[in-house]
Amino acid sequence: MKKKRKHKPVISFIVPIHILTNHIIRNIEKFQNVEKNLPVEFLFIFNGIREKKINGFSQSKNFYFIKKNNGPGPARNLGIKKSKANWLLFLDSDDDLIVRNLPKLINFIKNKNCNFLAVNFLTNYKTYEKNHKKFQLNHKHSILKEKIRLFLNQKLEYAIIFYLFKKDFLKKYKIFFLKGYFEDIFFHLKILFFNKDRKILYFKKKIYFKKYNSSSITALLTKKHLDDFINAWLNVIRFLKRKYAKTDELENLYQFTLRGVLGYLMKRVENCNLSIAKKKRLKTFVINILKIYINKNFIVQTKYDKYAKDYLN
Repeated sequence: MKKKRKHKPVISFIVPIHILTNHIIRNIEKFQNVEKNLPVEFLFIFNGIREKKINGFSQSKNFYFIKKNNGPGPARNLGIKKSKANWLLFLDSDDDLIVRNLPKLINFIKNKNCNFLAVNFLTNYKTYEKNHKKFQLNHKHSILKEKIRLFLNQKLEYAIIFYLFKKDFLKKYKIFFLKGYFEDIFFHLKILFFNKDRKILYFKKKIYFKKYNSSSITALLTKKHLDDFINAWLNVIRFLKRKYAKTDELENLYQFTLRGVLGYLMKRVENCNLSIAKKKRLKTFVINILKIYINKNFIVQTKYDKYAKDYLN
C-alpha cells in the first residue's frame, strides 16, 4: 500500500534554541504533534548546544546545530535557508502557539498577495496594553515616510515574532539577521523600508503567546546587551542615510532617536538590580559610545531627552 504523500508545508516555524529546559522540550514535542495534523513544519535550530546533549531528539528531522551561539539571528538565517514553506514565522523557544487558530490562519493566507502580515498575540508581560497599542501602529495603513517617522520615534513594537513573512520577499531584498542581541530592530526597519507603501495585512485571531521571562536575553543587562542595542539603532540610521532621502527633518529625527536610546539605557541601568559601582561603569560605557554621535545643543522635549541632557553635560 502506498504511503499518503504529505503536502508541502504552508508555514515554516523557525525556532532557535540556546538553553534546553523541560518546558522547551515539552514545546518541541507539542510542535511535532501539530506538524502531524497541519500543513506546517517546525525547524529547531540548536544554537551553541551540542548534538549529544539532546540524544532523544537527535534523529528527528528538521533539527540543525550551530556550534557557536551568536544570538538568535544566525539561527533564524539558517532556518530561512532550510525552510520548505513560503510563509515564515519566527517563534521563540519558550513561547507558545494558540494551536486552535492555526487552521484559520492557514486559510487566511491562501492566495494573499503581500510581503508580510501581522498576527494578533497574547502575553503575560505587565505592559501588554502599551505594547499592543504600539503593535497596532505597526500594521495600521500609512505611507513609508510615516512608518519611518514612527520607527525613529520608537513608537512601534519592533519584535518580529508577531509576523508571517514571505520567504521570497526576504530573499529578494536580502533581508537577514545580524549577529548579537536586539537583531529584530534593524531587520524590522528593512522590512518596512522594502515593503514601501504596501498595506500590511492583519490576522485578528490570537496566534502567538509571548511569555515574558526575567532571564531572557533581552531582559539581561551587560555591556554586550547595551552595545548591541546601541549598534542596532546606529545600523538603522546608517541604512536610512544610504538608502533614503536626506532632509533636515530626518537629521533631527536621527538625533532624537539617539537621545532616546541614551535616555532609555540610562533609565534601565538606574533601575536595574546592580551595585552602584557596576551601574556607574555601565553608564560610562554607554555615554562613551553615544557622545560622539549626539549633538549636545538640543532643547529637552521628552523625559529621555532630560536623561540625555543630564548625562551629556
